[in-house]
Amino acid sequence: MSNFIAHLAAHSDFSLSKGVSKVEILVEQAAKLKVPAMAIVDEGNMHGAMKFAEYGAKYGVQPIMGVTLRLTLGKNLEGRIILLAQNDVGFQNICAILDATQQPRPEEDYEGGEGLTTIDILAEYPNDGIIMITGGYDGMLYQMLRNGLYDDAKNTVGWFKMLFQDRLYIGISRFGDETPAEKDIEQQLIEIARTNDEVAFEDGTVLGEIPLVALSDIWYATRDRFDAFELMDAISNGKKVAVTDQGIVPASERRFHIRPADIMKDIFADLPGAVVNANYIAMRCAYMAPSRKPVLPPFETEGGRSEAEELEVQSAKGLIERLEKFSIPVEDHPKYQERLAYELGIINKMGFPGYFLIVSDFIKWSKAQGIPVGPGRGSGAGSLVAWVLQITNINPFDYNLLFERFLNPERVSMPDFDIDFCTDRREEVVHYVRDRYGSEVVSLIQTFTEIKSKTAIHDTGRVMVSDKFGGFTPYDTHRMAKLVSMDGPNPKSVQESLDDPANPEFKAFVESDPKFGVLAKNAAALEGTKRQTSTHAAGVIISGGALHRMGPVGYDPKSGMRVCQYDMKKAEETGWVKFDFLGLKTLSVIKETLKNIRESTGEDIDIDLIPLDDAATYAMLAEGHSNGVFQVESEGMKKALKQIRPTKIDDLIAVGALYRPGPMEMIPLYADRKNGVKEPEYPEPVAGTKPFLEETFGILVYQEQVMQVAQVVAGYSLGGADLLRRAMGKKIKEEMDKQRVLFVEGAVKNGHSEKDAGALFDTIAKFANYGFNKSHAAAYGVISYQTAYLKKNYPAQFYAASLTYSDKPEKMALIKEDMDADGVPMLLPDINKSGPRFKSEQLPDGSFGVRFGLNAIKGVNGDMDALFEAHKNGPFTTLVDFHQRMGGEFRGNQIEKLTEAGAFDGLNANRAATTSILKWLAKGNKKETTQIDMFGSSEPVQIPSKVADVTEWGNKADREFNAVGFYFGTHPLDVYQPKFEKLKVKRKQSLIEYMKQNRLADLPKVRMAGLVEEFERKRTKNGAPYLRARFQERKTVFYASFFSRRDLPADHIEQLEIILANAKLGRRPVVIEAQVRLDEGFDGLSIFGRQILDAEELVSQERGKMLITLDRDFVKSTVEEQRKLSQLRIDLENGKITADDATKIEDAIKQEAVIRKAKEFLDFAATIREDDNPKAVPIVMKLIQGEQVNARAMAGRYVISLAAETTLKSMDGIVSVQESISD
Repeated sequence: MSNFIAHLAAHSDFSLSKGVSKVEILVEQAAKLKVPAMAIVDEGNMHGAMKFAEYGAKYGVQPIMGVTLRLTLGKNLEGRIILLAQNDVGFQNICAILDATQQPRPEEDYEGGEGLTTIDILAEYPNDGIIMITGGYDGMLYQMLRNGLYDDAKNTVGWFKMLFQDRLYIGISRFGDETPAEKDIEQQLIEIARTNDEVAFEDGTVLGEIPLVALSDIWYATRDRFDAFELMDAISNGKKVAVTDQGIVPASERRFHIRPADIMKDIFADLPGAVVNANYIAMRCAYMAPSRKPVLPPFETEGGRSEAEELEVQSAKGLIERLEKFSIPVEDHPKYQERLAYELGIINKMGFPGYFLIVSDFIKWSKAQGIPVGPGRGSGAGSLVAWVLQITNINPFDYNLLFERFLNPERVSMPDFDIDFCTDRREEVVHYVRDRYGSEVVSLIQTFTEIKSKTAIHDTGRVMVSDKFGGFTPYDTHRMAKLVSMDGPNPKSVQESLDDPANPEFKAFVESDPKFGVLAKNAAALEGTKRQTSTHAAGVIISGGALHRMGPVGYDPKSGMRVCQYDMKKAEETGWVKFDFLGLKTLSVIKETLKNIRESTGEDIDIDLIPLDDAATYAMLAEGHSNGVFQVESEGMKKALKQIRPTKIDDLIAVGALYRPGPMEMIPLYADRKNGVKEPEYPEPVAGTKPFLEETFGILVYQEQVMQVAQVVAGYSLGGADLLRRAMGKKIKEEMDKQRVLFVEGAVKNGHSEKDAGALFDTIAKFANYGFNKSHAAAYGVISYQTAYLKKNYPAQFYAASLTYSDKPEKMALIKEDMDADGVPMLLPDINKSGPRFKSEQLPDGSFGVRFGLNAIKGVNGDMDALFEAHKNGPFTTLVDFHQRMGGEFRGNQIEKLTEAGAFDGLNANRAATTSILKWLAKGNKKETTQIDMFGSSEPVQIPSKVADVTEWGNKADREFNAVGFYFGTHPLDVYQPKFEKLKVKRKQSLIEYMKQNRLADLPKVRMAGLVEEFERKRTKNGAPYLRARFQERKTVFYASFFSRRDLPADHIEQLEIILANAKLGRRPVVIEAQVRLDEGFDGLSIFGRQILDAEELVSQERGKMLITLDRDFVKSTVEEQRKLSQLRIDLENGKITADDATKIEDAIKQEAVIRKAKEFLDFAATIREDDNPKAVPIVMKLIQGEQVNARAMAGRYVISLAAETTLKSMDGIVSVQESISD
């Protein structure tokens, strides 16, 4: 027996939710154990094939490409088989079988994507170059024998042999701890292998006995990964695992790590041939997934033209169309023609005409279908060919953009256009490409989600139990996960969090109880393992042939498309060409705005032809009024706009390029130079730098500027200058030294001093790392301008579109604030006037408002087509009319939400009554003994008075907010405003004006009020926690930061966080006490909060006269009163009394009830009467008895605390507790 063995049943963490070792770890461990060859056969996929080939070559372990497939022989019988690739043909055939297993099969009601293989698939698809192993301990034959199907198993082996001939092996799986039952199955397998009938094949080969092969299933690299394996199994299958301080308590002693050769020899001492066969199989396999150059499909041309000729023809035609559309002066045409010829020469020489044609084709198709396409993205906007082919909408000459930044003739690499499409219809474009080139050629790209620390903590805590400390509650795991350190939006690992000096809270929590140490340790064991797959948000592959001939593919049931099983990087390495189809919501907003303009004004605007010099648009941006404007909505961007004060498109482009880590520090200098505060300065030699830096006032902002300066000063070609730019960006010293010599030598050769040349190189090198791609900045700057232009010139239409595509309440609230500031009213949803989306609506005075869209009402989802179809038959005239025409189309909860939002106000202003009436109608009621004509007309259906005469909701405003996210009428702060004045609570704008008038830089203590919109916990540079919150005033917002201070309690931040959370959840107004500082560059004020007070509690200190209403009809009857009323109804029905007598008796019973309730109220009032208390107020008692209403002032004065007010409101019969603010 040899001193080594090939392992043929290894699984990586690409066997999702089961394997717990990465490919590289498996290969590294195999190399340590001197394993000569290994097959990674993940379940239902070959996600890791390319990585396996890479790491196999790195560590000197022969990678054997393969897969484990689930084979079904019927609904009740399923097991695994292993397929290994001997060569390229075998790999392609495995990929074809794998592809077939993933595809939907309607006749079996199989949706696809699960990797279930059938006998028919194995029989139908070629298997040349494939070695089949019948599987290990969970293999098909093992499963059949476990079920006592010996004869069936033997027949199945015969069928396998007919298919795979001498490439069939029966796997014997051992771990050294086999049970008697497993040993019995193994003996049956050996018997089947040795007694199998001989089979003669057409080539004269006769096969009898089937060889055995030694297997030991591997699910992790090293023995110490057992705990992670057990945890993963428990998490995936909803089980529990027992745990101690030492680790997981194993349910079995069996382990699934890589075993060294001597152990394997001992385990298979009685079957030495099985070990030999494992090594023999490795010798029979000589293939690993290769890297290839990109392979594109051929582009179908007209008249037999080559792709290069087709590109030239389309480009020439496109140039004529562009020159005409944009009215390019005739004298400029030659430079366009010259550059076009130059670019075409490079594209054709580099072999990429087909790529340009493919991209142009699907973009032209998109535009022909009315699907908005972005003006450009990335460096592709620097290509004139792209512009004339309509791939981009940015004229490179207008913005001095460079083709070589996109496609460098001195560095051959695949061009890469990233295309933005309207989010609504992006999928249509992807399906067009699939249908045009074939579903077997076009696929999506796989992505993988790894378990991160927070998820690991939650999942691990959910499945672990201990005799010592029990289990972990959701509160336990929530507290630990919440304390994990963050790296931007991503959580750091458990160990990084423990070692984070800026986050001592996490370590303190873990060490606060031994059980949390156990949780942290086990959670860390799962970090980084693959959890699930998804599809790349933008990437689409268009292959040069059937996808499975180049790599493994699966199926995505959601999109109905194939999906390559590699991630984006490996997909490109294997030769597949990736195209990025991105969805950009802003394009949808622009399209919707243009539609609104067309429908409301009749104007048909071409967004490509709007003027780029609209002074009003730039003035709006200079004020920071940029909510909803693409790219410049953030607080920081608003500050940059206020500093730079853009007056032309170049300024807006620069804002986008400068607002990034690094160059951001140059914004103040750029602003000063742009606005004439400082004079621009240019590095020497000025004659060589000023022409390219003048547009940015001597500041190096764009990568293209680096290239142009290098070309003019140091004699670089633009291609060489792009290589210089790349070298500077990577900061590789050896390459930088080489480039410095070339730069200085070239500059000296051009007549510049060595000193100036060296200094210029150093200046460029310093900023080149932060330099931005101007092509991208220009393209996105144009989108920014387009949205700003529409906002300024067509505000109602723009706001309607923005709201339609806003999926976050806080974003919608910001838009609403802008609407208020611009005087654009938000119109209530209306069952007659609203459509599914927000839309602009002309008002009687000729201005426009925004009508709320019905689909944006929370809880009103689903198909609304029936309603909008009903609009064609005229508006609904009454609630009855609505019910008769639409009653069956809406659920009860939808009707309620529509009512709360005010959608029926045009039919009945009392929303509580509307709900009551529509519910009554929904029950099918038609007649009542007591009826009124609700509408004063010949209404066929009469509404009972007890249904129609309902008191309006007391919480109408809150219901409205919960339905639509806005306050259309009364705002929660309105009721407090008179008292806020007494309590010196100020609004943001009034503070700003006061401080400016009095030349005050700051105020040490002010009060401000608002609703909590959002908040988050952050950390200072020193690691100290603080809170950042946004508050909504009546028409504006303000931001406040709350920091820890020595003069405040240690848990101050935690307490404020609780207050903010409760206030946000309950929509309770708060008052903050803060220090404010005037800040022209930001939001007008910098606010540093100290305390947060509940507004209700604060204003309770300033009570006015109280009006308390007691309504007889809302007093709950006692048991005795209910008995009397029941008897009354019986006597009336039996004719013992008349209806008039019954009414008199009922009134008397109710009178007794209201007297009882009045006494209860007066008894309570006596407990809060304090005539001499300065906080005491008078009470007016209002009594409603049917049609009679009486009010009188009560003697004395009363202290109405929040608790007292709550008690009063909870009393049945008391329908209103109101305060007279004027008093």
